[in-house]
Amino acid sequence: MLTSAYDQELRPAGLQATQFALLAILEGHAGASQDQLANWLATEQSTLSRNLQGLVRKRWVSTVTEPGVRAARYEVTPAGRTALNRARPGWKRAQARVKRALGADWDSLWPLLRKLALLRP
Repeated sequence: MLTSAYDQELRPAGLQATQFALLAILEGHAGASQDQLANWLATEQSTLSRNLQGLVRKRWVSTVTEPGVRAARYEVTPAGRTALNRARPGWKRAQARVKRALGADWDSLWPLLRKLALLRP
């Protein structure tokens, strides 16, 4: 339900919540590997791979290759930054909407989500 609230606000900008989250993480961690991204986002490798490939196809993310390094690394392209910036107002609206709906429970949500993320194998 949370994802759909964000997706609804991000739709006019042409992004989904999963795409926004991935772009935002990569914006702050250029050159991150897929393993790092999976860990930070608590996402399965196969799901992350599909999401990354979709962003690469849109030219919002590029693959960075380094000589002698087998693992691909990723970074946000200028087009990806534009998409991310276009979507930020929608993200903020979704945040405000969720905060209003949860009221005082909002402050309890993030610690609980962190605990759930630790359950990931």
